[in-house]
Amino acid sequence: MKKITTYIIIGMITSISMIPFVNGKTHQDEYIIKNTFNQYSGLFSRNPDDQINNEVIKSLIKCNSENSLINHYDAEKQEKKSHNLEDSSTKEWTWMFYDDADFDNAFDPLTMGTEEYPTFVQETCSGENLNIVVLQDGEHQPASLWYINGQHETELIREMDEVNMGEYQTIYDFIQFSKENFPAERYFLSLYNHGAGWRGACVDDTDNDMLSMDEIQNALTNSGGIDIICFTAPCLMGSLESVYELRDCVDMYIGSEAVSGYGHWYGTIEAMCDLFEKNHSMTNYEIGEYVIETIYSNTPAPDMITMSAIRTDYLDSLALNIDILCQHLLNNYDVSRKNILSILSSISTFDEGVVDFFEFINNYQKVENNQTIMHCIENVITTYSEVIIAECHGSNFPNANGLSIYFPINKKSYNNNYNDEQYGLDISNDTNWDEFIVRIMKTRSKNPINLIIKHIFENILVKIFPYNTFAQYQNS
Repeated sequence: MKKITTYIIIGMITSISMIPFVNGKTHQDEYIIKNTFNQYSGLFSRNPDDQINNEVIKSLIKCNSENSLINHYDAEKQEKKSHNLEDSSTKEWTWMFYDDADFDNAFDPLTMGTEEYPTFVQETCSGENLNIVVLQDGEHQPASLWYINGQHETELIREMDEVNMGEYQTIYDFIQFSKENFPAERYFLSLYNHGAGWRGACVDDTDNDMLSMDEIQNALTNSGGIDIICFTAPCLMGSLESVYELRDCVDMYIGSEAVSGYGHWYGTIEAMCDLFEKNHSMTNYEIGEYVIETIYSNTPAPDMITMSAIRTDYLDSLALNIDILCQHLLNNYDVSRKNILSILSSISTFDEGVVDFFEFINNYQKVENNQTIMHCIENVITTYSEVIIAECHGSNFPNANGLSIYFPINKKSYNNNYNDEQYGLDISNDTNWDEFIVRIMKTRSKNPINLIIKHIFENILVKIFPYNTFAQYQNS
């Protein structure tokens, strides 16, 4: 385990808080059926028209006189079991689940599910070699700290007031508390909520806040680091910038390049729990590979998944090679610009300004003739292949290769936080990637109509005026 930091995010779904149905439909039934496709679309994608997505959603909202719509555990209405913190023997694993369900119409995987799609509690349990600790925060509700015992039951550790899940102090305190009270040889941290790639994850609607990657890095660094970080629902967290930010805090990083959702993790959560309890010989890297294989086998929506397991010990080398490449691209900009612009339109995008990194590098290699730059590209590709332990992608994302990177096509779509030193994004502070894309954007942002007019006007000037006069015009 690296002793500096680690961070795992377990994802998020946009959905709807529901109460059980009893004896058929309730007064909420029409509202739920009318709004479910908008509310539940975050399970697997942003597109409610996807056939597979709709089939899963229908299963989740299915209700009749015999079955509840949702298996919603209400801690206030059931007898609470308390957990005794006196037993602090060291186990092989401690799993920390950062359950941030504090967002609009939140679906909470800890307590909401069906027979086909079980809750987090139903899929996990502590054992001789595993402790499972959960920090749960609901929408405009007080937070609770739970222990999941060996019988798939929640035991209350502490009731709290509202906590800001989008704040450094909260995640730091949770990790520190878990380590002090549930010591282990290895630590796994998973967070649930929205994701925004290099901008961070875990929105807290009550406090109107979100964890930045710099906050996550600092919280994990100051709490001593963990072994594996896993984004089990947040979208876009398979970004090179996010992984690089946590390179000194975690050995293994798992996240999705594209839109995602907790629905992909049904079955895999249980498999991971079983693995942590029974198999102690697997390395963190082997676990990462196992998780990718398992999630691709279990997801109800294989066409819509992207997921990758990243080892962090080669990220400094990858960043160095990217920086060297960018320096050569900037030094030979007039030539490299034309080659880059010729392939940009063919690169897959996962969100505004977010592209698959390997697809960009691989396509650029095919059109570049400069031998020095080609050598730099080969070095980038070599270290990139060492970083990716395993990845999977469905037919909806045929060109996903494991990691995305920020590459907006014009200046208007550029987020100035990306290269703001105070914002604290390491990839921008440590490499020339941000300088490179800003230079490209300046070229792309020019109006093509104006460029054509300028070109025609220059040709006219060349014929009418002497060369020296035209040169003065060009430099004005």
